[in-house]
Amino acid sequence: MMIPGRKMKELGEFTSMSLTQRMAAFAMFFGAGGFMTFMSLLFLPTIVLHPAKFALSFTFGNLLCIASTWFLVGPRAQLQSMFDPSRRTAASVYVGSLLFTLIFAFFGGSMRYLLVLISVIIEVLALVWYTLSYVPYGRDILKRCCGLLVTIE
Repeated sequence: MMIPGRKMKELGEFTSMSLTQRMAAFAMFFGAGGFMTFMSLLFLPTIVLHPAKFALSFTFGNLLCIASTWFLVGPRAQLQSMFDPSRRTAASVYVGSLLFTLIFAFFGGSMRYLLVLISVIIEVLALVWYTLSYVPYGRDILKRCCGLLVTIE
């Protein structure tokens, strides 16, 4: 697998790991993130009573998956891709919802339940919208499907 010179230089600045080590780190982080996200589904039935349990495992799973790509392309390239003008808003809402979910889960006070629930809903919607920004015509297809659902009575 060849990596262009500029990306290789950035990766060299980020880590002194070999390509094999970076691939292994990617697999471990992505696997751990996928596992955490899967485990969050086990807490889904209890989201009404304890939304923070679901929120924490789901959010940490997402953070691990995002961090995994840093081993492949480097943090600068990942952030540039995330905050490209075509997906800047989606990425900002997504990252913001990740942060707010964690803040509300740990420091929500008496409004913790409602704040965590709202932030998780925003997080899931932002994740879908952000992910579709990488799929050609993905957002347009979703808009059309939602438009069909609204017009069907």
